Amino acid sequence: METSYYISIAIKKFLDERGMKSYHLALASGCNKTAVNSWLYQRQEPSSQALMRLADYMNVSLDYMLGRTKNKSIILTGTPDKFGRRLFSIPLPEGMSYYKLAHICGMGTSGLSKWRDLKRVPKLDVLIKLADYFGCSVDYLVGRTNIPYMAE
Repeated sequence: METSYYISIAIKKFLDERGMKSYHLALASGCNKTAVNSWLYQRQEPSSQALMRLADYMNVSLDYMLGRTKNKSIILTGTPDKFGRRLFSIPLPEGMSYYKLAHICGMGTSGLSKWRDLKRVPKLDVLIKLADYFGCSVDYLVGRTNIPYMAE
């Protein structure tokens, strides 16, 4: 299934559990109200940064929001690490370079310098590929938690 489907389901469950409207979720989470409705009805996929804001407000893991686990729980890091620092601290297998990794993820190498300079977080599909490659959670990769694996 597509990522947008899982994001939509997670938002719907959250709204239903709290008897909340999407408008209030947008205001409370600091996300654009039109964007939240677009995510809710799968017309658009959020940016990585927007999904992190939403997951922070909902107090759920990104991996749950992305349909990678059924467990909502996350143990947040006291001081979140920046994506670039976290990515470049994970050891690469022998013979692998970050440029090869970028190619495997289907992106250009110019993104690497932006990640290294802490200026950008990749799109959701690239984050998922990187997490799969390293065998870790998306939350760990973006620095929301210090626990590298996904809760089952």
